[in-house]
Amino acid sequence: MISYSRYAGIFALALVLGFFSSRPGLIGYLDMTRAKSRTLTKNSQDIVKQIKGPLEITTYVNLLDQNVYFGLPQSRNTDLAQFEKFQRFLPDLQMKYVYYYDAADLKNNNNMSYQGDITGLSTRQLAEKVADNMGLDLDMFMPPAEIRKIINLKPENNSVVRVLRYKGRMSYLRFYDGVDQFPSEAEISAAIKRLIVRVPKVAFITGHHERSIDRTGERNYQMMSTMRRNRKSLINQGFDVIQLDLKKQNIPSDLSVLVIGDPSVPIGSDEKVKIDRYLARGGNMLVSTEPGRQNIVNPILKPIGLSVMDGMLVHSSKNDSPDLILSQIWNGKGRLPLSGASALQYTPTLPFQAEALAISTKNGWNRTFPVDLNVGEITLDPLKNDVSGPFPVIISLNRQIGKRQQHIIVSGDADFLSNAELSHPKGDNERFIKNLFNYFSDGSFPVDISRPRAIDDSILLGKKDISVLRTILLGVVPALILIAGSIVLLRRKRN
Repeated sequence: MISYSRYAGIFALALVLGFFSSRPGLIGYLDMTRAKSRTLTKNSQDIVKQIKGPLEITTYVNLLDQNVYFGLPQSRNTDLAQFEKFQRFLPDLQMKYVYYYDAADLKNNNNMSYQGDITGLSTRQLAEKVADNMGLDLDMFMPPAEIRKIINLKPENNSVVRVLRYKGRMSYLRFYDGVDQFPSEAEISAAIKRLIVRVPKVAFITGHHERSIDRTGERNYQMMSTMRRNRKSLINQGFDVIQLDLKKQNIPSDLSVLVIGDPSVPIGSDEKVKIDRYLARGGNMLVSTEPGRQNIVNPILKPIGLSVMDGMLVHSSKNDSPDLILSQIWNGKGRLPLSGASALQYTPTLPFQAEALAISTKNGWNRTFPVDLNVGEITLDPLKNDVSGPFPVIISLNRQIGKRQQHIIVSGDADFLSNAELSHPKGDNERFIKNLFNYFSDGSFPVDISRPRAIDDSILLGKKDISVLRTILLGVVPALILIAGSIVLLRRKRN
């Protein structure tokens, strides 16, 4: 009994120590990396330090969604590991899981290819089939009627999604397309920050054949704005995105930026009055346009001293289309490809400070005559009123109004924000767009999680040094180990 009691006491003590030492608030951490790469960045730490009390993260797992595997109990440790760095600073973090089944996007669900013929099956029958094939108990999944009483996930297409709740506020955290579908530190920090600050709101004007934020076509703006499965979209980086019909609605006073995305028909006089009033009170604005639409956007830009020049920027190239301009970004760190762009000009008569954010190439020119893009390489022709030299293609205007800065950005190209350019980027589109909206939100979003560059980023060894090192590591060292082992074996045999 004494022996059993001792073993039982040791066992109980081990359990108690294991339990308390695994509590997040009682774990000590020491990051020994130079860039603190095993810890949250300072910006993320500053965000989570503002959370006082329980933060609840609920993962809603739909059996019929393609990402169901991420939320199943057998994947729990892998899933929880995504929040390990955050849990260090959030000891009251509560992770919950809710299982249900409901109608989902079956067309793009690769899991359905393993289910056989699903033609004509109801949602219930399909759920039974999937659960049976996956070896799961369907009773652990709520039916559609029950989950809809708890939360409406139809706007999220009933995909696997997380909902963060803190002091009555909530935000969404999604899974994304790509190799790594889990949210990174940037998306998690943005979702948490939305719970404690005023969320920046971006409004896209509609009603004039602008670029759509709902459609997937190449010319549209869905990927950069509202695409739920794109981690870089505005809604996944902390922004609220809305559409605004100025014929029926007024511009909200709490707007962070008004976007006029390449209108192809004129904006009405009543709508223009609303825009002018918005700018007069210090509102931010982003305008994008294309060659041939100068008469549509110039009336909007005239009050701020900006205008789009007649013509289109072209350049001579044997490989690329004449209208593809690899513009230089203002900080000199990267290029922005612009396909079909107009030059801008600014009259410095207003209290704005102007800055060119993107400038066309030096070997290009502005052509006012129609350009045939199918003739191959073109050359500068003074007889066609071609004017050579670099031109500003994207201009930023800034002025102080009261206690805040007003930012207005105008682009002579509308395609750099489009689905086509972001799907197959030829330059720094994503980084440039991120910087633009960070600018409009006064640095609030997207959350900056950049770290100092590593200092050990160069190989200083030459070919001869590498050859010597290879000989030592693959020849000399193994030979020494072999000799040492042989000596040990011989001595043992002698003994």
